[in-house]
Amino acid sequence: MDRTTDFFRGISGGLGRGRGNTLDFIFFLLIIGIIALVIWAINEYVKSYKKGKKFDLSRTFRSFMPEFLKSSSTLNALQKKILGDLIKDFKKREILAEGIPSAILEKFGEFLYANISKLKVSEKEARNFININYPILKGYNVELDFQKEGILSLISTRVVNVSNRYVQVEYPVNTDVKILKGMNAYINYNVGKQFLRGSTTVLDVRRDNTILLSKPTGFVLSSERLYPRLPLKGVAGKLYNPKTSMSYNVELIDISFEGVRISSDYGLQKNIVYLLEFETKIDDRFFSFSNLECSVSKSFLGSGGRKEYGMAFLYLNSETRVKLSILIKELALRMQKQKSI
Repeated sequence: MDRTTDFFRGISGGLGRGRGNTLDFIFFLLIIGIIALVIWAINEYVKSYKKGKKFDLSRTFRSFMPEFLKSSSTLNALQKKILGDLIKDFKKREILAEGIPSAILEKFGEFLYANISKLKVSEKEARNFININYPILKGYNVELDFQKEGILSLISTRVVNVSNRYVQVEYPVNTDVKILKGMNAYINYNVGKQFLRGSTTVLDVRRDNTILLSKPTGFVLSSERLYPRLPLKGVAGKLYNPKTSMSYNVELIDISFEGVRISSDYGLQKNIVYLLEFETKIDDRFFSFSNLECSVSKSFLGSGGRKEYGMAFLYLNSETRVKLSILIKELALRMQKQKSI
């Protein structure tokens, strides 16, 4: 007890004698801090041991480090430079990405790089995933994409039968595309909010006006179409190109919350923001839209040789979104009424 008392008296006296002896007090605080840290670490170890968990002391100490001392990047300097160049190139290719800050895309790139091993799955695992979660079933409405000589033709039809070896669909009516045995195609369909696209081949064109397709493979699963497309046939509109100050007459085919499908006699370019305007009436309700920013997401050849385009909406304000949701709701109600008749 006497030695301990003398130790504290020495520190107190050192502080009282002058600034030069404050080192004793600092040394004292350092010892107290180390003792407290050791006691805390032992306590954490005991708690982890009781729970049966492995105690990672380095990770525990790291949690108390200031944020600026922690390295959040999984990439080295050269990799970050390459990632930055890829982001710039991606923004040039995808106009929809222009509104996303590069810092966000860079963070996602680092996150993806750190978790890239999770994307490594076998083809068998991918097939089983599709068969279990997103099988193509009898009665599904599907689209067939036939590409020939650089021209993409889109045909809508319905699945009438499915087996382990083939998918049987109706031969589409009112189509200018001659479907022959051996032709390659993509088959597109929706399951819930997911859009699926697989490769297939025409096995046979039957006399009962049906087509036998090989079981689709190489599926691509995306959220490209989160919402169903509702028909808007016969609705006229205008598409304006701000860069050239030219406007084009177009026909609206269908619409969703994400975009619109149009038909045009004029060739449209990708990576250009167009302004769309149109008016339509459903029962007693009148809808008018103007300056809808959109860009080409897909192009194909429709019936009659007219060019059709999938236009993705960009940066719609809240007022336009509300009005668009009301229009789509009215279109859905009209479809239900027509089905019930």
